[in-house]
Amino acid sequence: MKLCRVKTYDTDLFYKDLWCTLARDFRSTLGNDFCVEQEFALRKDVRSFRDVNYPVCYLQDTHRFKAYYQMKSLFKRYTFRHDKFNADDVALRTSQKFHETQIRIATGTWNRTYRSSLVITKARSIIRSILGEFDHQEHIAACRFARNATVHNPATESNLDRKLCGPVSATNDQLKWFKTILGEDHLLTDCMSSPVPFVTDRYTIVDALPLVQVPKKFDVNRTIMPNTTLGSYYTYGLGIMIGSRLKSIGIDIQRSQEKHRKIVRIFSKTLTHATADLSAASDSFTSELVNALVPRKWFNALRLGRCKYFSEGEKKYYLSSFCTMGIGFTFQLETLLFYGILKAIQELSHVKGFISVYGDDLIYPSSMHKYVVGIFSDINFILNRDKTFVKEPFRESCGGDYYYGCDVRPFQPEGVRQELSKKRYAVFLYKTLNGLLRRWSEYEIPQTRRFILLEILRVDSVIYQVPMDFPDHSGYKVESINRDPLIPWFIPQLDDNISYVCRFYSFVTPTRPVLYQLPFYWEKLQSLATCKDESLYGSSRDILRWMVVKTNRWRSRISNMKYCYRLVAHYDRKRSALKIVNQNASVINWR
Repeated sequence: MKLCRVKTYDTDLFYKDLWCTLARDFRSTLGNDFCVEQEFALRKDVRSFRDVNYPVCYLQDTHRFKAYYQMKSLFKRYTFRHDKFNADDVALRTSQKFHETQIRIATGTWNRTYRSSLVITKARSIIRSILGEFDHQEHIAACRFARNATVHNPATESNLDRKLCGPVSATNDQLKWFKTILGEDHLLTDCMSSPVPFVTDRYTIVDALPLVQVPKKFDVNRTIMPNTTLGSYYTYGLGIMIGSRLKSIGIDIQRSQEKHRKIVRIFSKTLTHATADLSAASDSFTSELVNALVPRKWFNALRLGRCKYFSEGEKKYYLSSFCTMGIGFTFQLETLLFYGILKAIQELSHVKGFISVYGDDLIYPSSMHKYVVGIFSDINFILNRDKTFVKEPFRESCGGDYYYGCDVRPFQPEGVRQELSKKRYAVFLYKTLNGLLRRWSEYEIPQTRRFILLEILRVDSVIYQVPMDFPDHSGYKVESINRDPLIPWFIPQLDDNISYVCRFYSFVTPTRPVLYQLPFYWEKLQSLATCKDESLYGSSRDILRWMVVKTNRWRSRISNMKYCYRLVAHYDRKRSALKIVNQNASVINWR
């Protein structure tokens, strides 16, 4: 019997055609020589394309700069099948870069110049005034089991019940601390002591955190060290505490990204303030530097949440970094420390201006930049010159890119080469089209828009159109219904409620039953009792769904009747393959 092979669609071929079509659109206004060399290289092979340089356009008009920036950045986060670096090369480069950082901060001594000593002393005073006294009870009340991956619990198994059903990982010091607080919370004690038949050892001692890589760019990955289960619980509370202190001085981490995008737009025109980014920022903090910047009680509390070693494969190494990505307080701590250092430089140099920090995204007065370069060099930090802008009329921060006040943020698809089925290819095309039209009008890229619509019609008989607030993958987002007879649109029709019924694609997330409900009950009561500001805790909590499930016949103790169905709590299965379905929705206020 001959099997019929399902037709698939190669994303590499589509993206190469997309790049060439975009270039043709831009040549209609920028001249026939626009990106010709780059197109020849792309048609030859991807490796040649990666090596071609783009002209620096800081003295050009806004449209030309935006076009070059778009073409240069289009494949920055996408990996082709035959790219310049294969998966093993990227993993090796990332590992080498991390080890080089560990060697640099371990062997590179802190240059205790007079200026750096003054800045660190002043920064310590500023940070002490922000943090105040360390409150153990406040910390215990803020602790939660984070939803990210931990040791023995990858991202697919990182739900709360999965973490507490199996062996709970911890360092020796973290386990001692946790056992001292168990007696103060009887419900948490019940969560940890409930019988789990298939678990023989409730706690497993860990002395090294695994080094994990996740995709970032085509040539390098991002390194993360998942913490232990109890370590994530402990450090999550510290992160909440530091976040609340930062919010009290006007640095709201939940809203800082939007704030940074607004203000760098202004600074790209005035040039009064610089935006800076650092290489391996969180990994470059050493215990010595953190101890010099943070009050002793806070330092001792922070130190308990980390591990002294990390493992890669079968080998174990000493961890020179004080904090790494994956530790619950890393982002809040680096925001606080960079703010303290910049504020100290400003007060000592008597430079007036605005200072704001979001992780390693820094904004400070341009006249202060020479002092920042000197001090950061003294304390062994490296400014990323490709992402630091002082004199250029360009500013970049928190996903906002502006040139002379104009938004020039490019469309950058993420992922690796895939062969997609019809439905997944259609969803992929809609997401690409909407991403481009968010940054370019359909009159600026008419050939590209036509090319993608024709690709959609290769796999679908009609083109779905949806309102602007729908997800990018659902269909072609339009402000008003398009009834052009030359294009086979799916025309929404009015229903009995005078609402338009549109058809769209949606993802259905697989669910699985909750194994252990008591931890969710404890977490909800804890948040109701202690959480004064929900914004500090984010929105990553599990949402339980009660579903009717057929079971063996059982007798109710209340009605004494027999049933064969039960209500069982479910949650979304993390990192699972999503099912794509067609759905209808009624939309009001759409014409």
